[in-house]
Amino acid sequence: MAEITGSFDGKTALVTGATGFIGAHLVRALRTAGASAHGTWRRSPSDSSLKDANRWWKIDLWSGEEVDRLVGEIQPDVVFHLAGHVSGARSIDGVLPTFQDDLVSTLHLLLAISRHHLCRLVLAGSMEDPGKGGHEVYSSPYSAAKAAACGYARMFHALYDVPVPVARIFMVYGLAQRDVTKRVPYSILRLLKGDPPEISSGVRKVDWIYVDDVVSGLMAIAGSLIAGRHRPHHRVVSE
Repeated sequence: MAEITGSFDGKTALVTGATGFIGAHLVRALRTAGASAHGTWRRSPSDSSLKDANRWWKIDLWSGEEVDRLVGEIQPDVVFHLAGHVSGARSIDGVLPTFQDDLVSTLHLLLAISRHHLCRLVLAGSMEDPGKGGHEVYSSPYSAAKAAACGYARMFHALYDVPVPVARIFMVYGLAQRDVTKRVPYSILRLLKGDPPEISSGVRKVDWIYVDDVVSGLMAIAGSLIAGRHRPHHRVVSE
């Protein structure tokens, strides 16, 4: 893992989505860096994950009261918001889940953090968010929800002085990636079976990034906020 910017010794970090692929790696890295790492879960974490965080919290991020109570009780120095409904599917069935899991949860965290001024939020954005052009056509419900969440983050930064950098995370792969339908594990498993992987035309230009590098980027962003070296702004982990 790359060198981490800033010191996490004695700091308290809250990671939503801590049982997920990136979240689990991040929690372990935070503890290695000296932080007290708290993770949230809606379903029970696996036995192997229980030892990763200093403490686990069962919470419904759709509930503003639960989120505010959690942030107030933990008093974290930084919150990493990784929880969400992660699917680029175009089906209309994805509209409500992405709205609730990706946008509503972000709003509840922003509101809670605005009431606890020592807190910083590092928000996980997405390559599905086309950015700030003004005339975007969103490619999926997930894309629209992520773009809206980033828009609210910019508003909270501008109007309420809440530090909210956004890490626009792209195609992540690496150790312990449980979703084997993702491109890298899928291709490896197909080749191990002697079957050619089904791939796209290659017209869409994307790059892959190893999970440890994503974690290093997230921690570097948070470390710079904690150290107070500059005001937060949007950072891109990979593109």
